Amino acid sequence: MRSGTTSLPAPWRDATGWLADKTYRAGNEVLRIYASFCTYSISWFAYITAFLFLLAVTLSQSPVREVDHIVLPLGFLATWRYGWQLTHFLRAEHYRNTVFPRLRRQARTVAADPSTLPEHIGVVVTSYQMSASENFGVYSSLFQELAAYGVPATVVASVTDDGDARLIHQIFDEAQLPGHIDLITQLQLGTGKRDAMAAALRALQRSNEAGDGIVILMDGDTVVTPGLMERTCPFFTMMPDLAALTVNNTAEVRGSGLAQAWYAMRFALRNLYMSSLSLSGRVLCLTGRFSVFRANIALDAEFIDRLQLDILNHWRLGKLPMLTGDDKSTWYHCLKDGWAMIYLPDTYVSCMEELPKGGFLSASARLMQRWFGNMLRNSDRAILLGPRRMGLFTWWCLVDQRISMWTSLTGPVFLTFFLLQGRWIALPAYLSVVLATRFIQTINVVHQGGLASPLVPLLLLHQQFVGSFVKIQVLFHLDQQSWTRQNITHGTAAVQQLRTSMFGDWLKGLVITIFICSMITLASFAART
Repeated sequence: MRSGTTSLPAPWRDATGWLADKTYRAGNEVLRIYASFCTYSISWFAYITAFLFLLAVTLSQSPVREVDHIVLPLGFLATWRYGWQLTHFLRAEHYRNTVFPRLRRQARTVAADPSTLPEHIGVVVTSYQMSASENFGVYSSLFQELAAYGVPATVVASVTDDGDARLIHQIFDEAQLPGHIDLITQLQLGTGKRDAMAAALRALQRSNEAGDGIVILMDGDTVVTPGLMERTCPFFTMMPDLAALTVNNTAEVRGSGLAQAWYAMRFALRNLYMSSLSLSGRVLCLTGRFSVFRANIALDAEFIDRLQLDILNHWRLGKLPMLTGDDKSTWYHCLKDGWAMIYLPDTYVSCMEELPKGGFLSASARLMQRWFGNMLRNSDRAILLGPRRMGLFTWWCLVDQRISMWTSLTGPVFLTFFLLQGRWIALPAYLSVVLATRFIQTINVVHQGGLASPLVPLLLLHQQFVGSFVKIQVLFHLDQQSWTRQNITHGTAAVQQLRTSMFGDWLKGLVITIFICSMITLASFAART
């Protein structure tokens, strides 16, 4: 050994290395947070500076009445749209701060009584090509939660290959679970999620012939949190008219910072609208990520048959079997029978999220095409149920979904009209309004649990404009359905598909032309006044 050097015992060397590694990681995290703070601060400073500059240019116009005829035509539409958003915000705040805390206190009282425990818990988990680490995270957390709750349970895992089934059984065996938990694994036929879920529910039927308790439908990339059963099950005891409930979501996003901000924004807005709708005892979707159902509803033959083969009767396309949108089918089944459905904002599951392959714009548009297609394929028949069946507010929300895809585009149409007339002041006037409103909406997104990222205003615009174009495209091509990950599509025969697609394009062009002409007429009238 050289003079002046010392040798630490092995345990101390290990401890020193561990401490150095922890210090290094903590230092990196501090630097990352500091860099993010600086980036956010500079970006928001530039954002506010741009807004003030555009506002100053607009207000410097003389006379000011040159701007009036640009702003006034949009006044009514803007008041309506932003007033509707404010209504959702106030309803959500009232539900989360007043109504739901009272429900939660009642649920805790019910949960303290052992006689109120459900007779049986059935869980259906559908997976598609999940990794071993993902399967371990999902099933280990689920098994631990069921074991802790202490109620007889049956888990049906619908997987894509034998390797997944063996791994899940290994996780089940190594967990050394109590005897009241059973595991059934099924191989999917490769014909889609609907067939897999229907087969799993029929397996639950055979294991729970009495149809007692609750049934959970969840995706294979959803991780449950501790105490989830205790926080959800009591609601079915205290609310006899409750058919199903869904919970809050957090996302573990694999991808760029843009993708992370987008998913965080979507989940924040989901929290807002779900809370608002729950005030009326209804939601507009029983999310496929994780939803809990009353067992005698989920194990009913009609429910399973609708889930497996749900057919839309369309005036132009005829009978249209639905490929995606299983969560909309389960929702409609409960809605048509007048059942209540609620959202629990204080109860979470963690979802593994990843955009499809491709750039952000194309990947997000593909996801929106699937989501909005599910919405539009189901909203017509739900609207026909009428406000008496579901309540006026819920019914109008469905109607508003059909209208908002058009009203979201009125601003760009008006702007284009005035610019073509040579009124360039319309551009800074319009942009200043856009920046101001999106800043306020971003504050709301942060309040609902989203990120305070300067990307959020851009993502809100992306969702508004790109989302509107996607909705309009889907509206006239409801027969075009596909999964974003699985190579499964649904369509008609080639000749018939070409004919319906051409007619859909012609009809879409006609409706868009009528819309643009109507907006131009309104703008021309305002310009003359």
